[in-house]
Amino acid sequence: MFCSLGRAVFAVAVNEMRDGNAAVDKVAIGGPYVSHGPGDTPSRRAIFSCQPATNSNSDEERCAQEILSGLARRAYRRPLEDFDCPH
Repeated sequence: MFCSLGRAVFAVAVNEMRDGNAAVDKVAIGGPYVSHGPGDTPSRRAIFSCQPATNSNSDEERCAQEILSGLARRAYRRPLEDFDCPH
């Protein structure tokens, strides 16, 4: 499952929320593109569970899907369903 990129939106009216609950509509992720941090750590390995083998769009999308799906699963505290992250 792949979550689209954008910004978080929390609706005010119940009829604008999924099942009456607040929801994340979109997520935007940006830099830093060159990091000088501590490098390989257990917490980074837990989040960045995939590294694209090539620079191809399909390989990058596959890794983005794996990473964002893992984050969403932990955020929702349950397995994701198709309607949580449409393809």
